[in-house]
Amino acid sequence: MITTSVRFGSASHREPVAALALCLAFGLAFASTAPTQTGRTLTLVQAPELGGVGAWEAGYPQTAVGNLGWFLIASHSARTFPTPAPGFTVLGSCRLGINEVFYEQFMVFDASRTVAMQIGVPRSAVFFGLEFDVQTLDYEPASQTLAWGDNDLELRIGAGQFGQGLDLVAIPPGTFLMSKSHYCDQNQPFVQVAIDYPFWIAKFEVTNGLYDSVTGLRPGSPPQVPVGSVTFAQAEAFCALLTAREAAANRLMPGYVYRLPTEAEWERCCRAGTTTIWNVGNTLSCSDARGLDASQSIVTCRSVGWQGCYAGVVAVGSYPPNQLGLCDMHGNVAEWCYDSWDAIVAGVFLNPHLPTPVGDPVPVRGGSYNWFYGPAVGSGFAPRTSRDADFPWHGLRFVLAPPL
Repeated sequence: MITTSVRFGSASHREPVAALALCLAFGLAFASTAPTQTGRTLTLVQAPELGGVGAWEAGYPQTAVGNLGWFLIASHSARTFPTPAPGFTVLGSCRLGINEVFYEQFMVFDASRTVAMQIGVPRSAVFFGLEFDVQTLDYEPASQTLAWGDNDLELRIGAGQFGQGLDLVAIPPGTFLMSKSHYCDQNQPFVQVAIDYPFWIAKFEVTNGLYDSVTGLRPGSPPQVPVGSVTFAQAEAFCALLTAREAAANRLMPGYVYRLPTEAEWERCCRAGTTTIWNVGNTLSCSDARGLDASQSIVTCRSVGWQGCYAGVVAVGSYPPNQLGLCDMHGNVAEWCYDSWDAIVAGVFLNPHLPTPVGDPVPVRGGSYNWFYGPAVGSGFAPRTSRDADFPWHGLRFVLAPPL
């Protein structure tokens, strides 16, 4: 078996013979092609991960021993098409971005009839979510034959070693419509907000079990229940300790920290592409979130038909996740945010954040089991409370994102 190794982010490796063969294979002149099975197979050994490796193995028939071969890595393409070349017999079809090959690795097919390759992926958010295809191509000089592999690998770089045991959900850069009134969330104006960096957010609210494992506090509390009675300072301290722990274990992405989400990050994740009062629509039922409606509420925009829900905290994951796979973005415990939505009021729509002045109330998002009207657990509702408040229904959720 031949084994080759490369690393993303390095200069492309272009052997002269490889470049010549590619020019021939990708020529514009037409010649006959043979869309037949070639007996070349490609098998995934390990999916690529940030801070890890991606690995695959190619197999080929005895008739291919001695051929010049290449692993081609190119931008993802859903197409399969012939690649005629003048004067050559071309077997099989190309299955990757033919004009977007960004890496090729040369080898000679030996008698082992297998060849393995692996790529190292830097621990960088730049590579997260990168989609690419891998396919083999080989050349037999005597018969002037080019043969494509019968299959390609369509790969996407995943999260890697960071975030182990933290149930992180990846959020790519993008835009969304954010609430501007931050009150009832009914018939309210929206503004388009952009977040131009990838980040990750916890799928669940921080549980007693996780809080204890990071801080050494709250031992013996029900481990799968969200931690409560957390002040703003304690929430920030938890994030700092989590960052230090993960950095010490070499599980932290460079340039990223664990912290409380900005209001823009939080609302994007809660809405998950929706503009309704809640991410489940403009009505909310007891089966959608952990909360309580009280008919005596004086808030005029309270929900309809949400009375009689049970109060009291419940284990994370007890309710269906939203469209991004996040649980309890509505109800259960309220979640501290890093900053105030004053940045939106001030007209900052790209990565908006504006730290709340020391001593001022701080936003808590998502409502809780003890909030008495449906819109208070809505996607756009952004009440503020004293940073020293430690009500049993005050908890947190964190993000892995650039520091602010």
